[in-house]
Amino acid sequence: MKQKIFISTIILCLHLLALPCLAEENDTLSKVALANDLSLKSKYREALSIYDKLIDSNHENAYVYYNMANIYYRLGEIENSILFYSRAKRLAPRDQNIEANFRYVISKTEDKIYEAPAPFLNKTLVWLDDFEFWELVKGLILINILFWVSMTLNIWFKTELINNLKKGTAVLLIVMITSVSAKLYYQKSYQTGVAMAERIEIKSGQGNKNITLFQLHKGAIVRILGEENGWYKIQLSDKKSGWAPQKTISKV
Repeated sequence: MKQKIFISTIILCLHLLALPCLAEENDTLSKVALANDLSLKSKYREALSIYDKLIDSNHENAYVYYNMANIYYRLGEIENSILFYSRAKRLAPRDQNIEANFRYVISKTEDKIYEAPAPFLNKTLVWLDDFEFWELVKGLILINILFWVSMTLNIWFKTELINNLKKGTAVLLIVMITSVSAKLYYQKSYQTGVAMAERIEIKSGQGNKNITLFQLHKGAIVRILGEENGWYKIQLSDKKSGWAPQKTISKV
């Protein structure tokens, strides 16, 4: 009897602990629904205000960014639309709707720069851009379990099948460890941005008195190599590089 009471108490406590999370989730969903309704009624600024508050309260997700990008496009703010499509792509890299809308809006820009230069590791591990970090971590955990299961089976069953399974999972484990490490490094050190000004003169150094190397226009995608004294060192997909005022570039 005491054991049943104890178990019931534990279950009740777990439910009580979950209630704030459920309440918060329901509140978030209601806010998203309200923002969607406002957007359908063409009350775009009000909808954006709700989405902004959700993001500020750490409710960052691809769906919210995608909706914001759609609204900005309807408002004619192409640079903001591209910025939020880019953020949505980062969180949902395989979503075809996000990718299609992103490429369509980029086609409306003057420079038509669809992507920043890819890191070396992404050229080698070509699947990195198609998976989120947490998906790779899940894959690593699964392969790690399979590897140790095959190692255990190999102790008891000396068969060619088990031996090949052990070798195969060992190779996959190395690949997954490399992929997770590369993705983590990529997220920490690789930064992209979107040109926000109508026209940006890219300089040879920090300061407007330096030589203008080339121009960019709103919506162009760049890689941010560094920042110093209010300037970003940027690079394009064709490897051209230079310095742009920070106020003209927004980080993805």
